[in-house]
Amino acid sequence: MKNILNLKIVSQVLFVLVSMFVLFSLTLSASALTASNSVTLSATINEILTFNLGSSTLNLGVLSTNAASSGSHTMTLLTNSLTGAVVTYSGTTLTSGTNSVTGLATASDSTIDTPQFGLNLVASPCTGTGTIATAATGYSTAGKFKFTTGDAVLSSTGPINTTTCTASYVANIAGTTAVGSYSTVLTYTASSGV
Repeated sequence: MKNILNLKIVSQVLFVLVSMFVLFSLTLSASALTASNSVTLSATINEILTFNLGSSTLNLGVLSTNAASSGSHTMTLLTNSLTGAVVTYSGTTLTSGTNSVTGLATASDSTIDTPQFGLNLVASPCTGTGTIATAATGYSTAGKFKFTTGDAVLSSTGPINTTTCTASYVANIAGTTAVGSYSTVLTYTASSGV
């Protein structure tokens, strides 16, 4: 520290001017500094169930004793439910007034000249990527058809990717099957978490 003292007398008043200088020495060093904090992230994934039919109408044509009548449409199913999903159907067999074509209570072959109506899911195997749903017992054998209202036709036991299946129908009549315009409405219901 250096002190300088200046004295001046001006008009008989003494002024003292004092100046002080202070010298500092500062050394900076380069060193890495770090700081850290945490963040907790959270999200919710809601259950997803998507189900669609490829068509809402299907014409089986004119039924004959000489050949089976058939038709098909696709259905798609997707779910992320941990317990999977199931597709059931309900409705009646082909009916015209009080007359009907016999629904196949067990998986059976299509037999011409025999009244029968049924469906299966194996005309073309169910497709998808990775884990997919499968056709239910009774509806999963090629050439076999069944019709039992309330049955499950497609299911999975866990999450599945989009699964596309073909539902195929067959109708046969006998010569004694009553004339008429036959129809039915089948309702397919997909449920998850069951």
